[in-house]
Amino acid sequence: MWKTFVVFLIGCVVMTGAVVHADEWSSSELKQYYEAQVVWEIDHCLQKCHLMNSRSSALRDKARQEVGKAHYLKLHKNELVEDMMAADIGPHHYKVQQYINHRYYSHGLGYAAVNLRYCK
Repeated sequence: MWKTFVVFLIGCVVMTGAVVHADEWSSSELKQYYEAQVVWEIDHCLQKCHLMNSRSSALRDKARQEVGKAHYLKLHKNELVEDMMAADIGPHHYKVQQYINHRYYSHGLGYAAVNLRYCK
């Protein structure tokens, strides 16, 4: 149920983002947008959990990487949001994704230890 709400919230934010220019966003609106984007990314990563059962080792590695990324994002969500606010990257989905990926991979966490409880 909460996943549906998050998707709805992101859709609302994205749709209003097309009407409102980045200069007109308040800091609280940007913070909510960044938080919603991080939650979306966590959900997107966890959708790859079913690949853990694949016969392909490359797909199993991808699943472990995505679950590790979801774990990292859960642990560092507030820090990431504050850093995005400070960096003033604006309300652009692709910039948020680039920022998240850069932070995750720059920490050398490409294949973090996976705790399978995140797949449930």
